[in-house]
Amino acid sequence: QVIDFTGLGDRFYPGIGDRFHRNTHYKRLKEDDPLQIKVLSHRLKVNITEKKYREAASVFRELAQLAVAQVEAENPNNAKNPAVVIKKLAELTKGIDLQEAAEKMPFAFHDPLFGLLPSLGGYGGLCTGELGKKRALLIGNSEYESEEINDLRGPANDVALLERSLKQRGFEDIRISLNATRHKMLEEMHKLAKKTQCGDFVLLHFSGIGGNFIGTELNWLSDRSFGLLGTDYTHDNPQILLGTEISQWITGLRNRQANVMVSSDMGRDAGLLLQRFQKLAQPVNHGWSGKATEAGSLDADDVEQSEFILSLKSESGDFAAFYAADSSSEVADGVKLPSLKKDSPKIFAALFSYSLAKSLQTLEKPTIRELAQSIVRNHAEYKKEGNFGTPVFEASNPDMVFGLASDTDRLQIAKLEFEILEPEALKQQEKRGVTVLEVKENKFDFTGLLDDPRRYANITVNHKPAELRNGRFTARVTLEPGQNTVTVAAIERDTYRFHAKTLEFDYDGNLKKFLGAGKRYALIIGIEEYDPGFGRLGTPIEDAKAVAKILKEKYGFELQLEMGKNKPPLDLVLLDAKGRQIERSLTALRRRLTEEDVLLVYFAGHGIYKKEIDKAYWIAVDSEPDAEYTYIEASFISDQLKQMNARNVLVVSDSCYSGAMSREAPDLDYFDKDDRTRALLKAGKKRSRKLISSGGNEPVLDAGGSGHSIFARAFLEGLERMEHSSFEARELFHEYVYAPVSGQTEQTPEHRA
Repeated sequence: QVIDFTGLGDRFYPGIGDRFHRNTHYKRLKEDDPLQIKVLSHRLKVNITEKKYREAASVFRELAQLAVAQVEAENPNNAKNPAVVIKKLAELTKGIDLQEAAEKMPFAFHDPLFGLLPSLGGYGGLCTGELGKKRALLIGNSEYESEEINDLRGPANDVALLERSLKQRGFEDIRISLNATRHKMLEEMHKLAKKTQCGDFVLLHFSGIGGNFIGTELNWLSDRSFGLLGTDYTHDNPQILLGTEISQWITGLRNRQANVMVSSDMGRDAGLLLQRFQKLAQPVNHGWSGKATEAGSLDADDVEQSEFILSLKSESGDFAAFYAADSSSEVADGVKLPSLKKDSPKIFAALFSYSLAKSLQTLEKPTIRELAQSIVRNHAEYKKEGNFGTPVFEASNPDMVFGLASDTDRLQIAKLEFEILEPEALKQQEKRGVTVLEVKENKFDFTGLLDDPRRYANITVNHKPAELRNGRFTARVTLEPGQNTVTVAAIERDTYRFHAKTLEFDYDGNLKKFLGAGKRYALIIGIEEYDPGFGRLGTPIEDAKAVAKILKEKYGFELQLEMGKNKPPLDLVLLDAKGRQIERSLTALRRRLTEEDVLLVYFAGHGIYKKEIDKAYWIAVDSEPDAEYTYIEASFISDQLKQMNARNVLVVSDSCYSGAMSREAPDLDYFDKDDRTRALLKAGKKRSRKLISSGGNEPVLDAGGSGHSIFARAFLEGLERMEHSSFEARELFHEYVYAPVSGQTEQTPEHRA
């Protein structure tokens, strides 16, 4: 039996219910047989008491079958609703503490519940190479059937604001669903997924109420019972869309190589735990364990990945989740919107949705990290006035660009027109067409006069609400050492469109402290003694030793990483290193470096590019010819570097095909030598991940540089001749590396940002 849950005629929710119906043992079970239920409950309690967890899991599965059958008998549409089934299961297991058993054998106890998740097997497709589309589903639930739930003022306005923002960013497929039931939410998600293609960017937003329907009787499931309330939710009929279900949907889209972002604006919504469930979708074998029993049998637990959780493919899209509040805080409508008509009722939007919409309209091409930072800054100013929750952000790749990563996806921000009154120096600069001001003090009053004050409302200066009187506004501005931006923004009354203008201020402060607040680390790798199938190299070890020496002695780089109390430090100079050594070092650096640290990774050795699968690799000393599983894939290196907290990372790769290590186009911009201080301030302001390679996607020479490779010699001479202790990668590349290498060889070194 297959339940056509969506009414779309396809198997949206095949799973454990169907498997149970085909189970011959099930024929002997009666969903309305109280004696059968009592016997199973007693067996479960005895097994738990005697710590016979495998036997207990088997009985629990039978009770789960009964729960599905009872729910289906009462209402066939609920048989695939995990919340309703779990609630029924809680009744059948009342008074039995399964916490310890579920911790000992997690998949054995969770599989009967994961089996209720959508399979989404039909979400797949081949990449055509065409630029993807931007799609969104915006759900706003304001009016709930339950008398226990108060209606909300903001969700419809949240959706309207976000729709405006997404249209400005070129979203082509925007679907709106207001006051949606659980069934309607699933139906709309399914329709959107069916349209999604490889390379698309998909946003799912929900404004409304979230809830956790599990009480103490199934407390071990509490972290899987939070979800979005459909408008048809009642206490007795929990029509909830769970975080596990949303995660399954996300995986289906990511497997189509679409990038997916979920944002929710409701209390305690970080309890959706989407990143946690996405990690469960990783195709990882968690191992096997067994314990001898007193009876002489083996109590084993096959704790591999649940067969009901859709596995994430190796080639998959990225994922991000934005939550308005952590799992313990509530939110409230926070921002009054300007009324479109005089004397009309007050209009409110939730602060988180308002901040998201504003950020989407005032940032040109934000990454997930930059979008989150903008929301946090806006939130911080308003939060002083009320309880608006603590936002939480998750991402598989925080440097993923919102929307599409193409250069054409840069937003044309609507310009806010105003006259600068203070500071006087900036007023004079702007009259000359210059909007960058170097200042000596880090605090000053910023005052402006709007050209058309009746047109705008909710004016802010760097996210701080500014009082508007007769078109004049003032705000106190505080600068940090380095390059600062001051953004003045306001919302247009008639259209709810945000207008903004950004000015730049350079505050030198303590430049040395700004550029070197943290530590400098260097991971140096040199490999020569390869398998004959690759061929031995002659210079990498001497290259690595020389680079390590100058980085430590002249620039103060750390060549060891402290691993914690009572643990020896990790040596970061790896000569003839095995693959596991390199991977361990990158992983340790990812875990231990702080936001103030910088990292330089130098690799000298063999590199390989497999054209047929479009993958690049570093080759370790224990790698085997024609055995790609022994190579270090570029995507692994890239993932480790992206997830590091370190603000700036430079990879210097002296190997064949090293240009293929990055997907980005070569950076041809030159370093501004005429204003070096400002160039460093600008470069140091943003996180960066940069690559200097000895060549593009081509072979390179080993030797030719007086005991070093030609590339290594040029790199070393650049480090020796550099007059400054702080420098930018582009400065080193263009001044010292590019010409000597390209002039003496057929290879073309590259700098990629």
